[in-house]
Amino acid sequence: MGAFAPVVDGERLARGADRFAASLSARFRDQEDVRLVLDPVRALSPVLLTELGRVAEEVPWTALFFDTYENTAPFLDGWLRDLTTTDRYGAAPGNLVLTLAGRHRPDRVLWGGQAELVAHLPLEPLTEDESRRLLAARGVEDASAQRAVWEGSAGLPVLVSALADHPGDTLLAGATAVDRFLGRALPPREREAALACALPRTLDEDVCAAATGEGDDPAALFAALTALPFVSGHEGAPRYHDLVRAPMLHLRRTTAPTRWRAAHLRLAALHEQRYEELGGTDENDTADPARLHARLEAA
Repeated sequence: MGAFAPVVDGERLARGADRFAASLSARFRDQEDVRLVLDPVRALSPVLLTELGRVAEEVPWTALFFDTYENTAPFLDGWLRDLTTTDRYGAAPGNLVLTLAGRHRPDRVLWGGQAELVAHLPLEPLTEDESRRLLAARGVEDASAQRAVWEGSAGLPVLVSALADHPGDTLLAGATAVDRFLGRALPPREREAALACALPRTLDEDVCAAATGEGDDPAALFAALTALPFVSGHEGAPRYHDLVRAPMLHLRRTTAPTRWRAAHLRLAALHEQRYEELGGTDENDTADPARLHARLEAA
């Protein structure tokens, strides 16, 4: 019932649930089938552990991987914690390794008491050797090409991979990398806004409106952009990650030069206005960090 549960009469809801359970019992002769419909997690989790245990007896390690966990954590977090750290559904194999790959650290409330079992491993850019091995595995064997890819990507895995797919074509590689950063399912208007807002070094609502040329709802635009995984500094001045921003700027500059120039002019005008409102002059620029920032951005 979700949000409607508080406004529904409790007794009527309970009677309805009882009738539903009774109808299931009448339809299914096996009580296990009823349990499966009413509480599939509790019914199936022990089965999963049994099967994992059978596999674990035959191999050194059993590994489960959950990618983009920031999307599935609200549904899976509590269940996975119970599955692996409690005996609620039975005993998990001792050689089971669980990998949760996502934007955020594990929930401190749920996993905080499992410090001896949980390791947080932040992903760093690839080293030159790691980049060379990835490129070699993708068929890029030339040492000079491998070096150029590593320098051009700064070791960012998604960009190394994109350049491996399109060696020598930096524009296409940049477009591929941008697609991966933004996600192919992003609506065209939001993708356009994300590309436009790669231009300013730091973001706020007015800057987003100037960069995109749209002023209908700058607060919503700013909130959407700062929710992107490659935007950091939410408590201060949000900004794109440098390694993500670079291919976006290259793509924007080469595919939309007119919009690129127009955005530059709008941003320069915004920061010049801020500089004047702060009482900036050539003599006192360095006296106030806000004035200095406005002056530098306007230039």
